[in-house]
Amino acid sequence: MTVSLLSIRGIQDDYLLSGSSLTVTSGIIEVLDGVTASIDASIISPARITKVDPGTLHVIGSAPDVTVNAGTLVVASTGTVQDLTIGVGTTTVLNGAAGTAVNGNLINNGTLVVGGDLNGSGALEAGDIDLMMGHLATSADYDAHYDLVPDGVVDQLDADDLILSRLGTRYGDANLDGTVDGGDFNQWSQNRFHSGTGWSHAAFNGDGVTDVRDFNV
Repeated sequence: MTVSLLSIRGIQDDYLLSGSSLTVTSGIIEVLDGVTASIDASIISPARITKVDPGTLHVIGSAPDVTVNAGTLVVASTGTVQDLTIGVGTTTVLNGAAGTAVNGNLINNGTLVVGGDLNGSGALEAGDIDLMMGHLATSADYDAHYDLVPDGVVDQLDADDLILSRLGTRYGDANLDGTVDGGDFNQWSQNRFHSGTGWSHAAFNGDGVTDVRDFNV
């Protein structure tokens, strides 16, 4: 498919464009505020791609040079861009492994988030797990920030990817030291039957309560 300008301005919240390739001759991609546009194709342009408007552009395939002038760019774990320029006041999330998403130069004048760093702390930690679990439990809306496995849905597979692959641990590891042992049991024992708890308090299933279901994970 070839278009001069790609403008995602419909009444839906989420759009998926898929195919072998998408050519945008002007390089301009507009995504309306509150909308996520996912492109599962090779994006081609004689000019660099310029992301405008406050919505979220989710690149699942490949893209040439990209400038983010407004809103959010999410590059899936399968996605790549060439040179990437992140503008002031914008956010870019790279959900792939470090160093795999950007093939060329990276200029960051905005906010750059490593995939899985959902609380923006600069590191993967228990708070990120809590946000992932909370999203799974309470939100029916698609959010590409949480879609670590690029399948167009946010589900248990994304939580597993964060915990098992990116953090390199397993369910039951409350202190995230890579093993499930007495230290984690102590956290469960100290917090058992308390509500308002999270991963570091041995609440592993995301229901906000440390109880026997967490002990049995």
